[in-house]
Amino acid sequence: MASRGSTVESRESLRVLCDHYYEPVFAYLKRTGRDRDVAHDFFAYLLEGNRFEHLEREKGRFRSYLLGSLKHFLSHRFARSQAAKRGGRSLIR
Repeated sequence: MASRGSTVESRESLRVLCDHYYEPVFAYLKRTGRDRDVAHDFFAYLLEGNRFEHLEREKGRFRSYLLGSLKHFLSHRFARSQAAKRGGRSLIR
């Protein structure tokens, strides 16, 4: 909850969250045959928007949200790679 917003304190809290969860995310990716680059891309994806703004403590654990986000990210990444192989680059947004 402290990572919401754009203050110095919230950015530091977000950094601590990313530091704390980087290794578990990477371990999951490694088990599925992916490398550290995918982990870096995933955290960049998380940080590029205000993806944590809508989170509410009552709706569940952060770990569950993070795993769901990671699976969603991987699914979209796979779909984009398949579209590119079929010549569908114009469909990628």
